[in-house]
Amino acid sequence: MNWQAWLITWLPYGLTLLILFWLFTLTLRDGLTLRTAKISLALILGITMLTIGAKMTYLYLRLRGDQFSQYLIPAYGENYYLRILWDLSQPLLWSLLIGLGLVVVFLILRRILKSPLVDTTDFLVVMLAIIAVGPTNVLVLILGGFGLMLLWQIFKIFSGQKISRLERLQITPFVLVVAMAVMVLSNFPFYFKFLNLLRLI
Repeated sequence: MNWQAWLITWLPYGLTLLILFWLFTLTLRDGLTLRTAKISLALILGITMLTIGAKMTYLYLRLRGDQFSQYLIPAYGENYYLRILWDLSQPLLWSLLIGLGLVVVFLILRRILKSPLVDTTDFLVVMLAIIAVGPTNVLVLILGGFGLMLLWQIFKIFSGQKISRLERLQITPFVLVVAMAVMVLSNFPFYFKFLNLLRLI
């Protein structure tokens, strides 16, 4: 892997991980605001779209002027780059659709229960976490986030703290922890073998 490919691969990864960690530290200090969540979502969306553009540009520069490149694209011809753009954009589009679907579910639950089950900030954090981990890891993200939250609630109950039935779910820190863990673990083959074993992918 040359330095351009390395930069395109790891710089967005590192920046996204830093944003998630920053949000997590803000959450621990009760400093996470709606404005911060909006800015973070915009940053992660921007990083993702810039990465797609950088990969397209890198591919174009690699193939431009190569007399053998025509043999790499016989199936698509002039539409080859549109096809590559579509392939690179699919994870982002699926992540946005899944995130919007979860937001709709939360809104419906909030209307049915007539309580602030999840705050708008939580909606945005869940959305940006889904974009960060990609659509293939959404189930792990949601199950892991709610699982950690449930364990925390059980711990609070056993430690004698009272929990209201209509109390707002504190999902943000748990989703961020799972998102960071998924981003790190997805670099190791055993992670995908484990998910296959559990039939989660």
